[in-house]
Amino acid sequence: NMVPTSTGAAKATALAYPTWDALYARHANKRLDGLAWGIADGGNNIATGIGIFLGGLVVSYYSFTALFIIMGVLQAIGTLIALKTFLR
Repeated sequence: NMVPTSTGAAKATALAYPTWDALYARHANKRLDGLAWGIADGGNNIATGIGIFLGGLVVSYYSFTALFIIMGVLQAIGTLIALKTFLR
């Protein structure tokens, strides 16, 4: 059943977005405020669209297993980069 998973994701999003917006608003360049917000929000949407397209290609030409392996490797790399940045 996907309801608990979806509920958990919705709660995490409800907590993350206001926090992100507050921090970003505090530290964004006030002179380029509109551009900064556009890049921050639009960039996420563009990256999501590209990810969906590339994921569809991987599934079409290979399999869901290949997609999950690729995503797992990318998540592991992202986690290592974030950890390295955090430990500085």
